[in-house]
Amino acid sequence: MVLINDDLSSREKTLLTLLGKDPDTPSKILLDATGYQYQATLSRKKKELHKKGYIRGPYYHINLNAVGNNELFDVYTDIQFDVSDYDFVFKLIQGIRCWRWIYPALQGDRFFVYFQSNYYTQISRLLHLIKKEGVIDYSFYSSQNRWVGENPDFFGEEMLSYDNLFEQCELPEMNYPYQPISKAWKPIDIRIMGYLQVRPCNIDSIQEFEQKSYGTMWKKNQINYRIQKLINYKIAERKHYNIAPYPRDKCFSFLLFVETADPVVTLQVLRNLGRRCRVYKAYTSAGETGILLCWVSIRNMPTFLSGLEDMEEIWIKAYQLKAHTSPYMVKQSFDVSNFDPQSQRWIFPYKEYRDCINHLLEERSEIQQK
Repeated sequence: MVLINDDLSSREKTLLTLLGKDPDTPSKILLDATGYQYQATLSRKKKELHKKGYIRGPYYHINLNAVGNNELFDVYTDIQFDVSDYDFVFKLIQGIRCWRWIYPALQGDRFFVYFQSNYYTQISRLLHLIKKEGVIDYSFYSSQNRWVGENPDFFGEEMLSYDNLFEQCELPEMNYPYQPISKAWKPIDIRIMGYLQVRPCNIDSIQEFEQKSYGTMWKKNQINYRIQKLINYKIAERKHYNIAPYPRDKCFSFLLFVETADPVVTLQVLRNLGRRCRVYKAYTSAGETGILLCWVSIRNMPTFLSGLEDMEEIWIKAYQLKAHTSPYMVKQSFDVSNFDPQSQRWIFPYKEYRDCINHLLEERSEIQQK
């Protein structure tokens, strides 16, 4: 095993590994496994590890496929542009407000953007408006599959291995289960779904943020009731921490697009890459393409993907991402305003997004003509 000098004790590594597997691991199990004697020590250690950049959350995956009377799609886009248009393209993307995250490539000429929309073709139409002006080129993938996240084994290998990618393994269920829910969702339900996606599951912080941001005073028992309802209906599922293998600002982050001759084999590759390693990864599939986000030790950079160069069975596009401290690496929940409580349908404000894009394009044109 390749060793790494870090600031974690064996007890802290044990705590992080266990919380990465189950955020609700009972305190007795955590105390027995780590050797800490007091609950107060566990609480203090969690706060310290959060401050150091290891722990974020806990969050929930939200099954929006089971919400509303129409479908919602995930749209993953690879947007390329000239480096001189960096800030301008960033503004244009944010004008399409149904983005979920924006990841900037290190080389500075592309963004990877995840949108959620009930009409995935409308995302392509909006991006085509920008492309017609010669500002971007793009490709995109649509999906309705789950994201699967896997937290690090802090006693695992530091260096990625590529010799086990095609091993037989237990594969995760990528499809959301069909759930015929005849339930009318209220605005508070939708808002709390959004909070649970990107904010720690803490009733006090949700209450405080809602009051400061929207002037709405929700009662704590009201928030708790709604959260439990979402869990019972399996809308809020797979509670988890996002745990970085090293402090986030010291990780080597990359995004992969993976294809093989068989989608099942592609999923095997996604599952096996980084298994039993000190690595955080999250992956999904869109059609025949696998998409994988990974955070690893920076010591992987010199030999990154070298083990795949001679593998004819696999096709990979790989991009190193900018550091987590970059102001261009951003994330938000789904746009709660795109759900209409009266019709119980997802809407897509195409005209609003289009007008925003056209305004930005016209504004730049006027500046260039001066």
